[in-house]
Amino acid sequence: MSESPAILVHRLGVDETSMARGITPFAAENRAFGNQGERRPMNERDLLERFVVERDPEAFRELIERHGAMVLAVCRSILHEPHDAEDSFQNVFLILARRANTIKRLDTIAPWLHRVALRVARRARAKTSQRRAREMTRPGSRTEHPAESPDPAIPLLREEISQLPDRYRLPLVLCCLEGKTNQEAARQLQWPVGTVKGRLSRARQTLRDQLSRRGLDPAQDRSPGSARTLAMSAPRR
Repeated sequence: MSESPAILVHRLGVDETSMARGITPFAAENRAFGNQGERRPMNERDLLERFVVERDPEAFRELIERHGAMVLAVCRSILHEPHDAEDSFQNVFLILARRANTIKRLDTIAPWLHRVALRVARRARAKTSQRRAREMTRPGSRTEHPAESPDPAIPLLREEISQLPDRYRLPLVLCCLEGKTNQEAARQLQWPVGTVKGRLSRARQTLRDQLSRRGLDPAQDRSPGSARTLAMSAPRR
């Protein structure tokens, strides 16, 4: 029998409370990968290869730490039950553990995780909708469900991000979803900083255009965490 997500997370030393915030004990302890010194963090290619070849849980734990917040945000934008979002979060990293050796682009796995998180969360949402439909058909059913997301543009925005070409999607995920600076993204992608800036600008304009075609205007919503934040705000320099 294959490992359940909960068993996998437990084996990797990630407690559920920290996981739910997108933060692992690994970050809370503020340790550099591998030791407590000033060692430079390993790049993602090395981390993936170390996990694939050696099944090193420390390498996998570091990947969760780097990308967990983004994955959880994707799941929460689609699933409004916290438990469902956390289950999907775990499932995404279980899929990574099983399929790490199939990832073709090794310099950054963030866009790959973004796509997987969308698929996993959508499947979970479909199952939840089916369950609720069955519950509503029961005599005397008075099941209460959580309110929908305050910003309906967020799930649509994430769908549009997943459909962007790599040259736009890669810097957008790194800078706008994971909070990296232009310089950090440029180093990770091995692109000139000017290329990152230009493609980010093009990606955001494309997203604004796509949302407008769907009848949504992110420019009119200035609340934190809204679609405007993702589609219109500039990343840190």
